[in-house]
Amino acid sequence: MVFPYREFLAGHPDTCLQLVRACRAACGDRTLLKVILETGQLGAPERIRSAGGIAIEGGAHFLKTSTGKTEPGATIEAAAAQLAAIADAAGRGKQIGFKVSGGIRTIQQAHMYLQLYEDRFGSNSAKPENFRIGASALINELLAQLQ
Repeated sequence: MVFPYREFLAGHPDTCLQLVRACRAACGDRTLLKVILETGQLGAPERIRSAGGIAIEGGAHFLKTSTGKTEPGATIEAAAAQLAAIADAAGRGKQIGFKVSGGIRTIQQAHMYLQLYEDRFGSNSAKPENFRIGASALINELLAQLQ
């Protein structure tokens, strides 16, 4: 689901929480809920961290940076703010995954996000169940490197 960032920016965090909870309930126990924060629209790191906290409280299993349909997509600053919200949840015993998406086009960019994640959660901590990179724009470079 896309986090209702317009409602959040309009000062209605309770509405956002209710919507995330409704989506989580609709997922049931067998489907993971990925909440896309659209961080480029939220802007400031403190807003991104707060929105991430609301999404987690509502039952998100994964936080994602962007749909890739708005600018800017992923940024290191936005990713760091989301990872701070995930770390807050980890301190309360919740394991939340992270997906960086929106403008990741090079292996170097992908590596920066992986390094950011591992700096926060430990070396070799990134696994498919907790860290993912949207690769639609990255796939061509990866294929070229493999050849």
